Amino acid sequence: MNATASPPAADQRGRADRELLDPSGYSGLSEAEVQQRLAAEGPNELPSSKPRGLPAIALEVIRQPMFLLLMAASGLYFGMGELGTR
Repeated sequence: MNATASPPAADQRGRADRELLDPSGYSGLSEAEVQQRLAAEGPNELPSSKPRGLPAIALEVIRQPMFLLLMAASGLYFGMGELGTR
């Protein structure tokens, strides 16, 4: 055995993870860079979408595979059911 063996790989990986998660070594953007990026690229937000109406929402729901599967299953159940249960 070698007395100066390096630590196991898992310990090295754990140390590297701790170093990556330590926020003390990181700094944010400078105020000048923030203003420069804001002027060049605009604010960091998603574009707003227009509101959808009830027909658009209903059509979206009807086109969902799970809804179609449930409708098909209910149609089979209704079609194969006993006549006395209707």
